[in-house]
Amino acid sequence: TIGFSLAVYTSYNLMTQIGRTLLFIFDDPRRAQGWNWSHWIKSVVLLIIWMLLLLIIAISFLVTLGLTHYWERQHLPGEIKNLFSVVQGAVVLLAMFGAFFLTFLLVPSKKLNLDQARDGSIVASLGWILCSLLFGHLLLPMLAAGVVYEALGSVGVILLWAQACAWSVIAGACWIVRFSP
Repeated sequence: TIGFSLAVYTSYNLMTQIGRTLLFIFDDPRRAQGWNWSHWIKSVVLLIIWMLLLLIIAISFLVTLGLTHYWERQHLPGEIKNLFSVVQGAVVLLAMFGAFFLTFLLVPSKKLNLDQARDGSIVASLGWILCSLLFGHLLLPMLAAGVVYEALGSVGVILLWAQACAWSVIAGACWIVRFSP
């Protein structure tokens, strides 16, 4: 219970900081941003959106893994396994894009049009994917180094990955501000 409460609290604080950062990027930074109930509600909604994203990713992974094992036991062609992997990747990409899209539509005080939110979501999603692929590539040699390095290094690598992915959100917002008509 304590661990779950701490996770929800820290996740809420992360969403609050993302909301404040996006408000700073989208709105006039010289104008003081007062924190009111609407910002609190937006942070809670962002927390729910991103929790749903993680849930969709986990469920898609588990379903794909279960179906892959089932098809291997049935000795069906490998193309079906590849098809499920492609479908899982598409589901994850669409869920990620949707989370960024809703984030960019929800947070700013001035409303973005759908094209702006789409463009920023594409940039943020591509940044997230590149960060994930890079860290996935770096993580494999580290995990092969030994149990001690695995235990100590994995926490640091996950924190670095989270920081790099957070920058992809900022890059998407900056793309919207810089290239919006």
